[in-house]
Amino acid sequence: MRLAHRVGKGTQKLVLLLDEVQRRPARRARPEARHLRQKLDEFFDFGAGDSFCHCRYLAHIKGKRNPPRREAALIRIVAVCTGLARPVPGKSYKTGIFKTPTDAAVVIDREGLLGDAICNRKHHGGPEQAVYALGSVDLDWWTKEFGRTIEPGTFGENLIISGIDSRSVSVGDRFETESVLLEVTSTRIPCATLSARMGDPGFAKRFMQAGRPGFYCRVLRDGVIQAGDTVTYTPFDGAPVTMPELLRTYGRNLSEEDRNRYLAAPINDKLRAALTG
Repeated sequence: MRLAHRVGKGTQKLVLLLDEVQRRPARRARPEARHLRQKLDEFFDFGAGDSFCHCRYLAHIKGKRNPPRREAALIRIVAVCTGLARPVPGKSYKTGIFKTPTDAAVVIDREGLLGDAICNRKHHGGPEQAVYALGSVDLDWWTKEFGRTIEPGTFGENLIISGIDSRSVSVGDRFETESVLLEVTSTRIPCATLSARMGDPGFAKRFMQAGRPGFYCRVLRDGVIQAGDTVTYTPFDGAPVTMPELLRTYGRNLSEEDRNRYLAAPINDKLRAALTG
């Protein structure tokens, strides 16, 4: 009884009920047993189908009442890439697409990575496309496709994330390090600058056909990011709008059902305006 006095009333009541169950004779009459179970059911406020007598462990009830959401996956930042403005081969303008990995910690805010050049702000950068990322699975695929090692930053990406295949990434998916929180907003649409950077006039079409476009993110929490950082990946908890789908449609010629699905996801502001305008 000393223990019962030290704890709250709810816990005291539970201790007394369980003690009564433990001291119950082995062949106690069924009416009394039902009475004890009823008291335990009332204590835990179980529903009609959740009686204490129908389960061996309270954890079963907890899991039943609170079905687990999709589990977050624990992964890592493979590379952080930044670049300076450089002339585009055969063009009259400069680009920030030439990026290389850095071992240093890099500050990320709502506009992107500090020190990373963004030259064409009409189509790149800004809060809704602050960070461009690829998965390590994507990079491995391109390495096999080219028959040579494709280094991080080759396609102008800021981040390479281990174990991620951008074909499976959806709008609203989140990537969180100890410091930074990113949310996927849209996919990358290849352009002539990418083709020029790769030295292949037809590469934009090839990139489209590969269906591994990577993904743009908005920054929900500023911070510092570095290669090797642990990342928690949490999929969007609604109807998915995947990167390959966005690459194919980018909101064009959608059915009413698909349009509503797009609007229910945290898509980037430009696409949202186009769908609601």
